[in-house]
Parts: sequence; C-alpha cells; structure tokens
Amino acid sequence: MTSLLGFAINVGSYYVLTHYVPYFEAHKILALLTGVVLGFGFNFLTARLLVFIPYEAELLEEERRPHRRRR
Repeated sequence: MTSLLGFAINVGSYYVLTHYVPYFEAHKILALLTGVVLGFGFNFLTARLLVFIPYEAELLEEERRPHRRRR
C-alpha cells in the first residue's frame, strides 16, 4: 500500500511540475527525475518507520534477554 502512495507521489509531482512550473515544461526529464526521487524518498521513509525500526527494536529486546545454555 505504501508503494502505491510512493508511485502516486512520483506521478503527481511530475504532473504538477510539468503543468505549473515553466522551467519543467521545457525540461520534462528533470521533472521525471524529481518525481522519482520524491517517490523513492517516501517509500524509503515509510519502510524505515513501519518495517525496520520495529524489527530493530525486536532484535534489541532479544539481545537483552538472558540466553539459556544448552546441555
């Protein structure tokens, strides 16, 4: 679901830049690259917040627990 939002940010920013900013009307490839960077940044941040931070917290919690020795 968050990847779909990242894609929407990518396409939406391209549309806004090429239709409302005169510079990007002439340089559409730069508008496309800007959209890619914005979409990538959004996807990276949401993955970091929703996936990796909870996973890292779980790993740290497991490290704090005393380990049982096998006999």
